[in-house]
Amino acid sequence: MASVLLLFMSCQNNSEKKGNMDSTQQMLLYVRLEGENNGCVTSNDYLAITNYINKPKTAAELYKIATQYLDTAKATFEVNAVTFLAKDISHPAIDWNSVIAAKNKKYYLIGFEFNHFTQSYKKDPKKLFAIMSWKDGQVREYDIREEKRFIDSILKSPVPLTVGSTE
Repeated sequence: MASVLLLFMSCQNNSEKKGNMDSTQQMLLYVRLEGENNGCVTSNDYLAITNYINKPKTAAELYKIATQYLDTAKATFEVNAVTFLAKDISHPAIDWNSVIAAKNKKYYLIGFEFNHFTQSYKKDPKKLFAIMSWKDGQVREYDIREEKRFIDSILKSPVPLTVGSTE
């Protein structure tokens, strides 16, 4: 799937804590990247989950958190994608570039893209469009139009995700 992504960081609301974690975990906005696709600018939020190793979650649990997050996220541009990292942080990333992104790949769990930039999704903005997974530091995007069965198997798996385990 070809897409043009112009990356830059937005510092708005980066100190807000998000999500419904239990008392031993926090979900924090780590970085917000804004990009353009088909003339529509949207945000891609990277959320860090602290203490993840002691309380991992399934893909379905993270998907539910991502859809709830869409209701509460405050951004200049609509949040179109949510990516989860298993990383203990105390504050948002101040700087973000391709080198920093590459160093963080080892923490990526799963990403959900909701594709708000197409007319067919306007009536249902929380409808899942794609899942991003990582294996050996390489991203793989599964488009729901082409790989629905694989996406369903990820979301129905009872096994909690570990870093790099969604493929």
